[in-house]
Amino acid sequence: MKKILIFIVIIFTLFMHFCVPAFSAEKKEMSLSLKDISHIALENNFDIQIAKFDAYIKENDALLAESIFDTIISGKITYTDNQSKQASTIFGTKSLTNEYELSAEKKMPTGTTINTSLTQERNWTNSAFATTNPSHEATASIGLTQELGKNFFGLIDRGNIKITKLDIKNSTYTSLDKIEQSLADTQKAYWKLILRNKELLIGKEMLQKAEELLKIHTDKEKIGLLEQPQILASGANLKQRESEVILSQNALDLTHNDILYRLDLDPENITILPSDESLEGISNPDYIESLKLAIQSRRDYAKQKNELDASKIQLSIKKNSLWPEINLEITLSRNGLDSEYREAFGNIVNEDNPRYYTGINFKFPLENRNARGEFNKAKLEKIKQVLKLKNIERKIVVATKDNIAILVALIAVGENSRQVAKLQEEKLIAEERRFRSGRSDTDTIIRYQEDLLQARINLARAEYNIQVAKIDLMLAENSLLNKYWREQI
Repeated sequence: MKKILIFIVIIFTLFMHFCVPAFSAEKKEMSLSLKDISHIALENNFDIQIAKFDAYIKENDALLAESIFDTIISGKITYTDNQSKQASTIFGTKSLTNEYELSAEKKMPTGTTINTSLTQERNWTNSAFATTNPSHEATASIGLTQELGKNFFGLIDRGNIKITKLDIKNSTYTSLDKIEQSLADTQKAYWKLILRNKELLIGKEMLQKAEELLKIHTDKEKIGLLEQPQILASGANLKQRESEVILSQNALDLTHNDILYRLDLDPENITILPSDESLEGISNPDYIESLKLAIQSRRDYAKQKNELDASKIQLSIKKNSLWPEINLEITLSRNGLDSEYREAFGNIVNEDNPRYYTGINFKFPLENRNARGEFNKAKLEKIKQVLKLKNIERKIVVATKDNIAILVALIAVGENSRQVAKLQEEKLIAEERRFRSGRSDTDTIIRYQEDLLQARINLARAEYNIQVAKIDLMLAENSLLNKYWREQI
């Protein structure tokens, strides 16, 4: 029995080995430029997709606002059996009434409401005095109501629709701001990934130097040319470098996961290899050109101009609301009467039985405090919107100037950091030559290695800061999104 079980286990193992495909732990490497990750983010990033749908949802407000001009179709069918006791036998003791009505109503942008209806009523009674029994009465009518005071010729209706459309534009600008910010965050994550790669590479290079130093010390100790404290210092230096490499690798992994999330790519199967590392093409920006671009592109400026336009429309609406409600009503109707319903409908056209109605009605609160209060608020709101527009203009100037100053300063720091790193490297090389000839000590070498490590990391961070400052300047100009995305929401 034991041999049979062993045989079954062997057969099962061989089956799993040859028949079941092995899981591959290798990840797909993707070499991506800044342009590549920008396009992927615009397609895949969840925050960007949500911002798009915010704009799509808001666009439907236009339909809601314009729904006041929808055509309304209504109908009615009634049946009445009246056997109530009457005051006179002339009316009979029973009457039956069937009524059918179909009507349509539509409000026009001119403030005119048009309504039309077609009704048919059948009456039967057991009264002996009824002339036509049963009788069919058909009536066709058309009428209009024109607003002449408040909402004069549709001023309020059209104004509210204009305000809604401006609000939709501003919602689109808000969504574009969110999209641009998400794109900027993704690009910053890309440059941070490059920074983490450089930090890890620098750490590994310095680890190699620490290993070489320890080997030199070990060799010298064997022939009695070095004392134990220097060996211990070199060993501690090696462990310190190993810890730095571990931390750098962890920071790289976290940054890599972050950008994969922003791009909605599978972190288990994809490794991103950045292909853009050069600072070529980055020079001191021109303030005047940058300011012109910001004035043309800043969405908060465009939003505020829309807010000002909306406040002007609102002021006109509230001014009109001070007027009384005055409505002109005109109605024309014709009817036909017969014992047959077909003849009754025909008589509408064949007989001349018109009915005309003309009237004016009005309503006006004597104190009119609500309308006056709303009008005063609208006047003050317009002034506030003008001040907000001027405030944004000032903010654009300050933000553009500040971001340019930051970028210029960081470019200068980056150039200095490059020179410092080169000088620190030359200093370490010269000191290593002195060490090999016995004219230097371990502490000096370790200190110089630390100086070179810090100089190279400072250079990498300076280059990263320059790229981030460049993105921030483009955000201040609202020019980043236009560079990578030409679609319309």
